[in-house]
Parts: sequence; structure tokens; C-alpha cells
Amino acid sequence: SRTGELQRMDRIVMHGNDITVIDFKTGGEASHASHREQVRRYLEILAEIHPEKTLHGIIAYVDRRTLIRVEPDGRKDAPR
Repeated sequence: SRTGELQRMDRIVMHGNDITVIDFKTGGEASHASHREQVRRYLEILAEIHPEKTLHGIIAYVDRRTLIRVEPDGRKDAPR
């Protein structure tokens, strides 16, 4: 990050003009808001590196088999 803080993304998928960052999680909804903010930080970093790309964020709750789409600009996130 710009502040020198280490950020470790679980998975980055680059395909054409799209970049998707996927963060794998286990556990309940209690941390859902912090998980979304974490993925948004990743998207902000990628936007600085690749401003010409379309960015997507996904939280994959592996134990619940649930995907949550995270919008980079803070619009309402949605199950996928």
C-alpha cells in the first residue's frame, strides 16, 4: 500500500481487461464488514497499478460455499 503496509491477496485472476481479486475466508458473518473493507483495499491497490482495467472483488466463504461480490466503489455488495 502507499503507507508501506504489506497486503497479501489470496488470488488475483487477470483475464483480458478484467482483474478479479478473490479472498478466501472461513467463519461467520460477524467479520463480514471487515472482510469487505479488506477486499476494497486490495482493489484500490490494483486500481493504482492497473488504472485501465476493470476490477472485481470476491469473498469466497469456503466452509459455507458462498461467494460475495465486492464492488470497488462501495456500492451495495451482493451474493454471487
